[in-house]
Amino acid sequence: MSAIELFSDLLELDTSMLAPKEMVILEADLCTLICDELKEVYRRRYRNYFRLFNFNKEKENHMIETHFIRFIINDILSTHEYDSKGIAYYTDSSEDVVEELATGCNTNPSISLFHKIIVLHRSVRRGLYDYIRDKIKARYLVS
Repeated sequence: MSAIELFSDLLELDTSMLAPKEMVILEADLCTLICDELKEVYRRRYRNYFRLFNFNKEKENHMIETHFIRFIINDILSTHEYDSKGIAYYTDSSEDVVEELATGCNTNPSISLFHKIIVLHRSVRRGLYDYIRDKIKARYLVS
């Protein structure tokens, strides 16, 4: 399933009438919106940490963006549905790569690996993505 199919499914959008160029634009826009909402979830989750170290908004943004994939992988691990070996198998990567991402040693996965991790995250945290979908729909889409 392509990324746009996943996003349109997530937001319950009918994309059958869009031209290919419009689909690419929609996919990029939806990916950005979903990632922005996930970043806000992690901002709230680490609020006390940021306050403890007296981070300003710029430092918070930098930390969240730098460790975004780490937060997502650790969130998957926290569900106990997958361990690092299972994530590696699902994403067709090595366990070492997953461990590097989970510990923050590697903060720049390929777009393909990033996509697979997001798809896996979506499957184990469906409620979170339902919340994000509803929030995006309420904010940006007119029903």
